[in-house]
Amino acid sequence: MPDDRLPPRKTKVKPDRPEIWAEGSQKPKFEVRAFATASLHLTREGIAPLIARTASGTAGLSSRVAAGTWRIPAARLGRAERLVPSHQTVAAWIAATARLIDVAGRTAAPESQRRRDRFARTAPVRPSEPAPPDTDLPTAPVSLPEPPQEDAATLAAIRSALDEAPAAAPPPPKPDAPPSALAETLTAAAGTALGWALTAVALPYGAVRATLAHLNGEDLRQIRDDS
Repeated sequence: MPDDRLPPRKTKVKPDRPEIWAEGSQKPKFEVRAFATASLHLTREGIAPLIARTASGTAGLSSRVAAGTWRIPAARLGRAERLVPSHQTVAAWIAATARLIDVAGRTAAPESQRRRDRFARTAPVRPSEPAPPDTDLPTAPVSLPEPPQEDAATLAAIRSALDEAPAAAPPPPKPDAPPSALAETLTAAAGTALGWALTAVALPYGAVRATLAHLNGEDLRQIRDDS
């Protein structure tokens, strides 16, 4: 027979506390998908400016080479002049490399930055307002004293020397021809592949940043591209 002298056992009622306090921590939960998204975004955010600066520096180097900087005189080359490419050809190669790196940088950039770049390239250009014409104010004639006879003879000699036929100036560099459609297609394809390859190589950097952000209590779901 059960002992009726023992009182019935009371059931414990859970206190009505917020879930965040019931878990004992305010740290957000770790989610693999949020971690992967944050790692990719932080990777793109870190390497895109580096690639853009590299493309800009390469384009500047192409301009300097095309202007004749570091050009080897033909007299020093001798018979090897026909084998060595001209500085215009080398400048064209460097310019093509700069375009390739630029495509890679735009591929590796976050989606929000790529949208801004596309908008900047497709936005209509507003015509600039013409500048007001320059109106010359009337000035009073100024009478200069006549130079002495010796100075006049010297000035006449200088003028006669300047009036002589000047030396033949080197021809100006020919404008660079725009790349063909095939070259543009190959540059776009190779640049896209290079951008994704650089993103994959630098992905551990973004993963480390995402890990540190999670350990600091940040919500990885908030670290994403503004798309």
